[in-house]
Amino acid sequence: MTPLASPASYRLGHTPGRRPARIERRIRLALGGLALAATAGLLVLFEQVVSASVQQSRQRHEASARHSAATWRCTGMPSLRLRDDCLAELNAPPPQTSLLASP
Repeated sequence: MTPLASPASYRLGHTPGRRPARIERRIRLALGGLALAATAGLLVLFEQVVSASVQQSRQRHEASARHSAATWRCTGMPSLRLRDDCLAELNAPPPQTSLLASP
């Protein structure tokens, strides 16, 4: 090959650096598939985060309901000492007295 000779693709009428259309289509399809896979992965991750958040919220609500029911049972005990002991076990504050009640 002489220093002034052109590459074979240029001599055949192709511009240097220009890819054939089928290669560009394959590249676009590959990038589209990659984008689709990334989007699907993000959706799966989002679903897992949301379902974990819902589960945590449900557990917190159930725990709050159980604590409220136990507090209600403790405040219904007949003896003041039993009531205070029961509330101390729950780590709940004693029931509030009415402002109208005499001390």
